[in-house]
Amino acid sequence: MSDILKHKAIVIDIDENGTATVEVARASACSACGEKSSCSLTDGTDIKLRFRNSSHLKAGDVVEIGIQKNSFYKSLFTIYIAPLIIMLITALILDKFLDNQLITAFATLGATGLYFILIKFLHKGKDKQSYKLIG
Repeated sequence: MSDILKHKAIVIDIDENGTATVEVARASACSACGEKSSCSLTDGTDIKLRFRNSSHLKAGDVVEIGIQKNSFYKSLFTIYIAPLIIMLITALILDKFLDNQLITAFATLGATGLYFILIKFLHKGKDKQSYKLIG
C-alpha cells in the first residue's frame, strides 16, 4: 500500500446513476506539494472528482481516495516534463539552423501545441481517471 498516494474526501453528491461526486479539501490534497503557494490549478477551490458505480455511498460520507504513484508520476511527466523537453529540443535545433529568433519562438510554441493536440487525440476524449475509491 505504500505505492499509493492517499487523500481524505467528502461525498457531496450522488446522482440518479449512482455516480458520486467527492470533494478533496485543497489543504489536505496539496499540503505536501512544493508548488502549493503558486498553484492556480484549482483557483483556490477544493478539488472535485467523480466516481461511477458508487451507489453504496451517501452525501456526507468521508472516503479515502488514492492514486498509484507510478500513474501520478506518468501524468506529471506527460503534462510537465515532456512538453519542456519538446520545447528545449525544438528551440535548440531551430536556433542552430535559423537566424530568426521570432520564427524559432513560434515554432517552439507550435511544437508544444501540437504535442498537446496529439495527447488529446490519443486520449480520444475519454474520461480516464486514475484515482480510485479505497474506503
